[in-house]
Amino acid sequence: MQNPEDEARQRFLQYIENRAAYLPIAKDCVVTVRNVTFNIYCLRKDSIELVCSASESNPSAIEENATTLCDQLFIESADISKYLTYLSAITSKRQQASALGMVVMQERSKIVMKEIFEQPLESRNIMAVQNLAEDMVTCILTRQQLLLDLLLIKQTDFQVYVHSVNVAILSLALGRLLKLNDETLLDLGIGAFMHDIGKRSIPKEILRKQGKLDSAEFSIYKQHVLDGVRLAESIWKVPAPSIVAVSQHHELLNGQGYPNGLYGNQIELFGRILGVANSYDNLTSPRTSKCAMAPYATLTVVVGEKNRFDLKILSTFMELLGRSR
Repeated sequence: MQNPEDEARQRFLQYIENRAAYLPIAKDCVVTVRNVTFNIYCLRKDSIELVCSASESNPSAIEENATTLCDQLFIESADISKYLTYLSAITSKRQQASALGMVVMQERSKIVMKEIFEQPLESRNIMAVQNLAEDMVTCILTRQQLLLDLLLIKQTDFQVYVHSVNVAILSLALGRLLKLNDETLLDLGIGAFMHDIGKRSIPKEILRKQGKLDSAEFSIYKQHVLDGVRLAESIWKVPAPSIVAVSQHHELLNGQGYPNGLYGNQIELFGRILGVANSYDNLTSPRTSKCAMAPYATLTVVVGEKNRFDLKILSTFMELLGRSR
């Protein structure tokens, strides 16, 4: 029989091999007096420890001090439906615009995007993304500061669906400061949520490789843009403006981006917005062995690459993060 330390280490190794088996969750949602009906795990360095053992027949509440030294909380993906029921229970209609309501919306967004990446052919998922974008636009228009504050509290786990939610929040906040109308914001939100959907076809060993990709691997990696466009156009019938966000989020003003090497004014507004938001979140979100950069150190790096990004959008982005200090 394994001791607890060996079990924790084994869970960590299983997590590295199969991240889809776990969902990172926000501490603010579960460190409460309310009981949960699912197991909760904690990432501490190189082990995943069980910090709350619970079930429907034996509910339990997690103690706040149990997560003091915890980098990230997880549940098993098999318990997502229980977690969604729990999220509904902790937020009434009055609380939906509160800080807790914003966290819950962010959690639901992650779950929708996780399902999109794992089951892209499900027709219900595109409707879920549209509903998600509508909710996010409403939040950006009414409670933008709360959402941005949440975003600056970075998670220690990088998952492509978490990244997609982060980029959507940043893009919509930028769009609002750029005075885009509600309909345009909705198209921008859909595109931002979907921008990396093509990564589902990229081999896991490339997505999770420690260190720099070689030229052959990078050529394969770059295919995620065109794969995403194909999915968005042929299967989901995503609005044309939203597809621009998918197709141009890696294009750079100096012509050195991909997949088409577009230059200057060839890059449309959504591509320019996504370029900044995507680059920022990639630098601030831990991925593989790379250490995350602090938000304002990242801003310095992004602003320093003026030949790559639109100056007006960079200036607006600086204003956006300045409001969040």
